[in-house]
Amino acid sequence: MWSRCFPSYARLQELLLADCIGEITHIQVQHGYHANVQCTLGGSITLDIGLYALQLGQFIYGCAPVGIKCNAHLNGDGVDVECEFVLDYGQNRKLAAFISGLESLENSAKLLGTKGEIKLSNYWCCTSLTKLSNITELWPLPTAKYEFNYTNACGLRYEAEEVRKCIEKRLLECSLYTHAQSLELLQVVEEMRKQIGVVYDDIICLDL
Repeated sequence: MWSRCFPSYARLQELLLADCIGEITHIQVQHGYHANVQCTLGGSITLDIGLYALQLGQFIYGCAPVGIKCNAHLNGDGVDVECEFVLDYGQNRKLAAFISGLESLENSAKLLGTKGEIKLSNYWCCTSLTKLSNITELWPLPTAKYEFNYTNACGLRYEAEEVRKCIEKRLLECSLYTHAQSLELLQVVEEMRKQIGVVYDDIICLDL
């Protein structure tokens, strides 16, 4: 999960531990771009970019949702090209997201707390975080020899560096995103797939 390897996520963790905006009760996410979603390619806008909203919920609340409500618009291939979902984490904590493969959106996340809010621009590959009093912190991407095709893709080097560190330490998993978190996210995604009614004829979906 490359999102977790960005310096902005380490900073966000610091702010949360310092109780910067109090208890977070709501996360709002919008994420959209023009996507070619095809069933034969295993397409699904929820499985493609919706999982980034799910990992943010994991990061903020530290647990799996206790309730999942998901609605989607399916294309002629029978796969989702737009999706709205609300995850309930209990104790009046929620995440609401709108994910689209039909239009470009602001691609941001807002964390609403009892003392204020934090906004993450390009939240899944965040290099800009705005906190109280509209104070913005920036993390410019490293320079690279070539241009990249996708948003902040140069930031994949953060993930590569983290993998290298884990290999050097002979670790079998990365503490930034554990095996248990990976399985937890897959369980949530599988429940969402069932709710929206997407079926892949050549894929066996196993119970996790």
